[in-house]
Amino acid sequence: MMKAILFLIVLTLSISSVLALDLNVNKPENGGFYSSTTVAFDLSSNVPTYFFYKDLNDTGLWKRLCSTKRQNCLANGRLHNGFNILLIKADDLMGNQNETQINVTVDNKKPRVLKTSPKGQYTNGSSFYVNYTEDDLMLIKLYYGSGSTIRNITNVCNSGENQMCSFSPNLSEFEGRTIEFWYSLQDKANMVNSSKNRIKVDVTPPNITDFFNESAGNRRFKFVFDILEENFNKVIFKDENTCGPIITPSGTLCSSLRNGQFVATKTFCVGSHNIEFTVLDKVGNSAMRSTSFEIVV
Repeated sequence: MMKAILFLIVLTLSISSVLALDLNVNKPENGGFYSSTTVAFDLSSNVPTYFFYKDLNDTGLWKRLCSTKRQNCLANGRLHNGFNILLIKADDLMGNQNETQINVTVDNKKPRVLKTSPKGQYTNGSSFYVNYTEDDLMLIKLYYGSGSTIRNITNVCNSGENQMCSFSPNLSEFEGRTIEFWYSLQDKANMVNSSKNRIKVDVTPPNITDFFNESAGNRRFKFVFDILEENFNKVIFKDENTCGPIITPSGTLCSSLRNGQFVATKTFCVGSHNIEFTVLDKVGNSAMRSTSFEIVV
């Protein structure tokens, strides 16, 4: 009886030493990116064996995964931040080994949001941007909308320190409504969302309901504007004239309305004048009017 048992043990050992030792690396993935230095290993073989790994970038020894022989090993390994060249080994300690090499990148430094825009009460879609720091940026998404209607735009921007990524969303469907917006920054291993902000949409130009001008005598002209705009900013002018060394004087004609109207009088030099007026709201929407007249002595 004892001889039979010994024979079976010897036979089992002999078969084990003859069988080729398989090594299957299910995790980590070759070429994979991970957000933590603690990485899950999922290894298997055709026979019970021990599993080991080491980083070829280091001078360290083999590190054992799972404490006993087994065909399947699920365990965590500790890698360093950055690029890791891993050598993984199955070894039954009876002369059978199998090794494979994989590359794994660990990036445990998340993108950092420094500043988002727009700020204030209104937007027309022209001032959306995010300032950030990220050495290995993949993409940035802008999310915006109201209620169940949320849109997004994807932009591929530069990696580096204190970078800026700009967006130009079409907000016309949200005119007059308050929207919520935020940015999502993604590198190869991490994703970070900025804080959410709310702002009212104004994409409609100021409505100039009436405009006229007339001579006020003594080289002066009077200008009258009736304007519908709850977000009014100012009226600027540009004068192309033939009467002096300054060919195109310009400036602000008005910065406030009274009951939707303003009246302004300006003195002009003798000569021909072609004046262009631009009515602006506080987010940059504009409407224009122009006039021409002659100042004589």
